[in-house]
Amino acid sequence: MATALQRQDKHNFGCEMKRINNNHSSLPNVVNDTHGDEDIINIFANKYKHLYNSVSYDVNDMNVVHNELEKNIAISLKLVHEKRRTLST
Repeated sequence: MATALQRQDKHNFGCEMKRINNNHSSLPNVVNDTHGDEDIINIFANKYKHLYNSVSYDVNDMNVVHNELEKNIAISLKLVHEKRRTLST
């Protein structure tokens, strides 16, 4: 959803909001004193764009975090498999 907003893809954003809402009720006509579909979509687009771009990061730092997560997941899975094996014997 953030990517669609980043690319200014307002149609996909509206479709995504309806999918998330997962019902066929009508969307509100007013949000934050703003009227009309285009203007309401722009409110969400601007808020998500700001949020999406508000935190910078270093690619190397992110790779370290990713590798640590993968290592911890692998260790956890190994422990779960060992526990299951112990319980089944």
